[in-house]
Amino acid sequence: MSCTPFETLSAYVDRALPELESATVASHVQACLTCRAQLDELRWLKDAVRSSAPIDEASEQFKGRLLAAARRSRRRRTNARLSVVGAGLTVAFAALLVALPFVREQRAMAALIGDHVGISVTREEAFDIRGGNPGELERWFNGKIDFSLHIPQVPEAKLVGAKLCDIVGRKIPLASYELGTRRVSILFERADRGPRQTACEERVHGFTVCRRTVEGVEYLLVSDYPAREAAGLLTAALGPDARQ
Repeated sequence: MSCTPFETLSAYVDRALPELESATVASHVQACLTCRAQLDELRWLKDAVRSSAPIDEASEQFKGRLLAAARRSRRRRTNARLSVVGAGLTVAFAALLVALPFVREQRAMAALIGDHVGISVTREEAFDIRGGNPGELERWFNGKIDFSLHIPQVPEAKLVGAKLCDIVGRKIPLASYELGTRRVSILFERADRGPRQTACEERVHGFTVCRRTVEGVEYLLVSDYPAREAAGLLTAALGPDARQ
């Protein structure tokens, strides 16, 4: 039996898999040393992120372990993408990705969370542009994306930089904010639908993801805040939710 994909193991740790699939993964990791080691690493990484005290400076040893784990996770995602490309994407699969909301696709969500972790938790990945002026950051994206970008101000938060992420072959802008000792990311995706009110999901690969669609753009706020607080941040940034 082939090894369990990284994203499936991550969802298993979050208890986000259907009961039957979860049982299958549990049975497999009992017999597979490679997957069991990867599962232990994932559990450690998620526990470390959730339990690290934000008011204290992390030790160099802790930073090194967290950074190494993030790098290994990124290499696995990259290898997985290359494997898919090597095998060739079928027309049916490509059509499915177009038909389904992109950011709800499991691989895309795992990559999205990975970029948030790389910038906001481990500080591993550099911004493409640094600064706190939304207009300057927006202008940097001109010609790089196919929609008009509005980077909102999050009340009481400091905008620190932006990056153009490659998430499952698509270019997704990311803006990063400092809120006290914590980091929050907002990602932007063109949406072919009308306004949608704020909706949040907790325990998405260990984080909370809140979505809201305004004027043809879907805003995704990624943070370690509970859903109610995260929704409040997104609403404060974009204004009161429009009625559907």
